Formats: sequence, C-alpha cells, structure tokens
Amino acid sequence: MEIIPIVLNWLVPTLLTAICGFMAKLYKNNKNMLNKINSDNGEFKDSIRLLLRSQIVGKCEQWLDVGYLPNSVRSCLEDMFEEYTKLGGNHGVNFLVEQCFELPPKKEE
Repeated sequence: MEIIPIVLNWLVPTLLTAICGFMAKLYKNNKNMLNKINSDNGEFKDSIRLLLRSQIVGKCEQWLDVGYLPNSVRSCLEDMFEEYTKLGGNHGVNFLVEQCFELPPKKEE
C-alpha cells in the first residue's frame, strides 16, 4: 500500500510538468504561425491594392480618352475606388477618378 502514494507523488508532478511544457510549445508554435499569417496578410493587402490601382488607372485613362463614362462603368469604378481606399490607397488616383466622374454618361455628338 505504501507504493501507491510514492508513485502518485512522483507521477503527478512529472505528468503536470510534461503537460505544461507541451502546452507552452503549442502556444509558441501557434504564436509564430499567427505572426506569419499576419505578415502574409499585409503583403496580400498590398498586392490587392496595387492591382486595384492598376485597374483604376487603366479604366480612367481609357474612358478619359473616349470622352464619356457610361453609368455601368461608373458604378464599377466607384466600387473599385472604394475598396482601394479601404486598403489604404490614394497616391494621386483620387484626382484621376474625379476627372472620370466629371465625364458625361453618354457620348456627346
């Protein structure tokens, strides 16, 4: 009967130490993984912002050359510019978009 308390006195602290060590390692691994995901997320946002900027500039230049901006394109351009600004973009694109929005919706003859 004396062997059970001795085993329990030895086994319980050993198991608790092992469990705490395992949990600390899991926490560290998850923290590293979350940091990597957050940095990747920032790079992803930057990439999306650059793609949107390219699309906005291309569309604006195209329709400024044509001389009018159809309502369907205007709506699309508004949506793209809204998302672009949510991602932190501006860089002079605002001026170009405003010029486009001043165009008439139909070709003037």
